[in-house]
Amino acid sequence: MQAILFLVYASVVTLMPALVVIWYHGAAASWGFLTGDAYLYLGIARNSPPEFYSFDGERPTNGFHPFWQYWVWLVTDLFRDSPGVVRGIAAWSAILLVWVGALLGGLAARRLSGSWLLACLVTPGAHFLLIGQGVGNLAVWNFFNGMEAGLTFALGGVILLLAAQAGRWQDRALYWLALGAALAALVFARLDEAFVVLTIALALLLWPGDGRGGCAMGCWSVCRRRRYWGRTSPTTMCRWAS
Repeated sequence: MQAILFLVYASVVTLMPALVVIWYHGAAASWGFLTGDAYLYLGIARNSPPEFYSFDGERPTNGFHPFWQYWVWLVTDLFRDSPGVVRGIAAWSAILLVWVGALLGGLAARRLSGSWLLACLVTPGAHFLLIGQGVGNLAVWNFFNGMEAGLTFALGGVILLLAAQAGRWQDRALYWLALGAALAALVFARLDEAFVVLTIALALLLWPGDGRGGCAMGCWSVCRRRRYWGRTSPTTMCRWAS
């Protein structure tokens, strides 16, 4: 029962802004969730020839994060004659990935703490509405932008859950393979996240024993910072904790 309540709570709180926009704007709602480089991804997907990725259709470009560009290109190739459908899929797939990340992060918190209440705290609450609105940082809702951030959010949730489940894997080689694959996917989803891998490696190096605790701590602290702190200080947890 508690698991179901968490699922309902996390889903409603995470998806509420998107549902409100749909209520008021209908099919045009996707415009509200395409910002910044989302149009760069769409432009590259629309103008690229078969041989290479290009923004203008003539010269190659590499100014994108690979996995999300591949996804937008595939959607554009399938629905080239329906730009509205392409925009909608780009926007709403990013939102759904954020929802998946919120659920996985909450499950990881439950596994680490044994508390469904703490799992709910992983999903943003009143603090981000009352204070986040004023400082321009709305946590997971910042990832409703039609860009690669939603995918990195979901992969961050996968890594958190893997870290939380470290002690339950019987096959250690398979566990490290799964964690390595998830970290590799995270980097290809957003190249900046290479620093996540370096930080986890440092945690493993400094942690005594077989490294399992260091893996859990490194994955948890680094990925949570990347997913929730946004523009806040990377040296404190004050905003998240409050």
